[in-house]
Parts: sequence; structure tokens; C-alpha cells
Amino acid sequence: MDGVESVAADYVEPVRFLNVTEDLEAYVKEQALYRECSEDEVKEDFLGEAVGLSMKQLQKFSYQSTLSKEEIQEKLETGEGIFLIDLGTQEYKQISGKEVKITARDGRRNVTYTVLGTLCIGMKDNYENSYRDYGYVNGDNSTYFYTSEQGVKRLRENPRVQTLRVNVEAGKDAQIFSELQDMFLSAEGISMESQLETKQMTEQGFGSIYMAGMVFSAFLIGMGMLNFVNVIFTNIYTRQKELATLESIGMTRKQSKKVLIIEGIYYSIITIGLLLTVGLLISTLAFQLVQKLVYFTMFGIPIVQFTLVFVSMIFICAVVPLLVYRNISKESIVERLRRGQD
Repeated sequence: MDGVESVAADYVEPVRFLNVTEDLEAYVKEQALYRECSEDEVKEDFLGEAVGLSMKQLQKFSYQSTLSKEEIQEKLETGEGIFLIDLGTQEYKQISGKEVKITARDGRRNVTYTVLGTLCIGMKDNYENSYRDYGYVNGDNSTYFYTSEQGVKRLRENPRVQTLRVNVEAGKDAQIFSELQDMFLSAEGISMESQLETKQMTEQGFGSIYMAGMVFSAFLIGMGMLNFVNVIFTNIYTRQKELATLESIGMTRKQSKKVLIIEGIYYSIITIGLLLTVGLLISTLAFQLVQKLVYFTMFGIPIVQFTLVFVSMIFICAVVPLLVYRNISKESIVERLRRGQD
């Protein structure tokens, strides 16, 4: 189809483990729990699901293994290696490099694989590098493992396709999705999902969150500015004796105003520096948490909003001290010096 860049398949083939050794004890216990039967019964009929994915996708997953990257790459390319799932109770060092015998559930082929290690949740676990979003068998109590397309095809020449993942050119999402809907309109047992639908639903929610965030931000900015005005007013008012003393020994009002303006700008520069360092760091960490829930979100810096806030901050920090000084400088130097003696 015009506009389709690539199509990747998730192959899922039902299997049975033939040699259930002590190394697989943790998986036996888990399956016995979900199937509500004894461990001996599971060992007699240890069910599995072979998930076959492209090499490109497998390389995005986080894993634990005692084997080298070269060995793992070679085993996956030849279809001889598999990854089990990290259960948290299974030591990957114990199973890495071990061989397991597996048969398709129709019993036609028996295949021996090498366990390469265990797939685990990575530090940046999201839609693209989370194995949990690939080949999941809903409602199945089997122990599933991951291998390459070559690996799953050793069990069956034409393995079952569970999911097709269609990547399209930018701007053609709606067109391709519409064509696919028309193509499979009368087909049963096929469901389709599009990032467009998820994005539209998410944008509606984000719209409300954005408005709430803007109101909250405006409130914080307002409170911050009022707090700053209060601090500046109190600071200058308590220092009026100091300012009056400087003026009494020759400092002009113009010089006093200049000192106060520079002081206000100094405060604003410190605040801007904290926002661009500590503030952005906190925002980045918060974004990483959000991205785990909504994988297609992107981090960006609102340059226009930042500029407006920073210009306003510098303006207020420069003007407020002048207004306060004008208010206290209405009295003579003598009156201000006497007031300070109280």
C-alpha cells in the first residue's frame, strides 16, 4: 500500500516443554498457581507459547545473561536461542546456556533451544522496548518465551500471526487506517488499533490537564511575584536608614536607584538560573514518568512562555524596588535618619 514503510509480525505458536528440569522450577510453580493444579501435573504437561519477533525488535529489549552479545546474536540469527521471562524468583545465571527441548502442540516437530537468559524490565521501559507489549496471550496460563522469526519457524513453517504492526509515512496515518478498515470490514476475529485513536483520546485529556496546569502555573507565578514584592518592600524599608546614611555622605538618588535596580535584576537572574537548571531537571524526570504511560509524548521547552515569564520577571524585579524607594524617599534625609533611630 502506498505510504506503508514497514510491516512487522508477532508470531505466537503454542508449544510444550519436553524436558522440565530443576532449572525451570520457578516457571513450573508459576504455571501450577495459575492453572490451579499440582506441580507434578504441570511437569507432565508443561505448556508454553513461543513468541517470534524480528531481530530489530528483540535487540530493543533489556535482558540478563551470562552469554556474550556475539553468542546471543548468533543464536538468535540461526533460530537456536530463546529468552525466558524474568520472574524475580529465577536466577538467570542458573538457566543461561542451558538447553530445553520443545515440541509444537500438534507434536509434529521437536526442537532443542539454548536459553540465552531472561528478559527484564529496563530503566526506560516503554511501548517499544517492553517485551510485555509483544506476543501477549490473554487468558493463557502458559509459560511464554521469546525468540527470533527463524526460531519460531523451526517449530512450524507457517507460524500463527498474532499481530501485524504497520508503520506508515508521516501524515498518512488516517488514510492507511481507513483503507485497512475497509479491507477487513467483513472479517471476523480481527481487531485494529491506531495511534491516531489513542492520540485523540489522550489529547482530550491533556487539554484539560494543560488548562489546569496553566491556571496552577499562573497562580504560582502570581504568588511568587507577590512574595517577591513583599520581600523587596520589607528589605528596602528596613534598610532606609542605610540608604539615608549613604545619601547624607554624597550618594545621589540616581545612584541609589541604580543600586536597587541592579539588586533586583540580580535576584531575577538567580531565579532564572534555578529554573533553567533544577527546574528543567525536575521537568525531565516528570516527563519520563509520563512517557511510560503515553509512549508517543515528546519533551519540549516552551520558548515563548519562558521568554514572556523571564522578561516579566526582570521588569518587575527592576521596577518594584524603584516604586518602594520613591515611597520612602518622599521624606527628607534627616527625617529618615531619625525614623531609623526608633
